[in-house]
Amino acid sequence: MTPFPGGAAHAAAKHGLRGLVESVRGELAGTRVKLTDVVVNACVDSEMSAGRDVAKLPADVVAQTITACMDLPADANWDRIDLGQLT
Repeated sequence: MTPFPGGAAHAAAKHGLRGLVESVRGELAGTRVKLTDVVVNACVDSEMSAGRDVAKLPADVVAQTITACMDLPADANWDRIDLGQLT
């Protein structure tokens, strides 16, 4: 994650999410529930990034990534996806 002014809470939330996903995955072991931790290591073109003068990843790319996770066969799962942006 690239630091940015005012982004401390956002960074903490991203790191906390990783712990939450791992804990819940352990609690759901043996069920058919799948969890994927999708970490977007890029600035996404959204309301949150408005006014930031940086390259932005289109929001539909994130949506396509989530859709790809959901389209996996029933016995497959991505544990973690680090989605970045080519510059």
